[in-house]
Amino acid sequence: MTDAEHYSDAVPLAIWRALSSQSSRAQTTQASMSGVINVLVLLQSASPTALNRERAAIDKLVAAVRGNGPQTQEQIARLQKRRSAGTPPPRRSR
Repeated sequence: MTDAEHYSDAVPLAIWRALSSQSSRAQTTQASMSGVINVLVLLQSASPTALNRERAAIDKLVAAVRGNGPQTQEQIARLQKRRSAGTPPPRRSR
């Protein structure tokens, strides 16, 4: 199993948790913003199949967090680039 497959297994739950943290608070906290950034980084490592399968949820997450700040914007841009390329992520060394 590749790294992308491992990360892909976590995608639905990670998106759900990130969306829940955004919708359950009137004000976004630093902790929830950090969690969202971590989810966006995780998504960059998921397989193209997982990204396509979760496209609607990812779009909803991106729309919900777009205004969270420059670090979030940077990770959204990287994710969008990755999604448009449709290529597998690079393998991470351990």
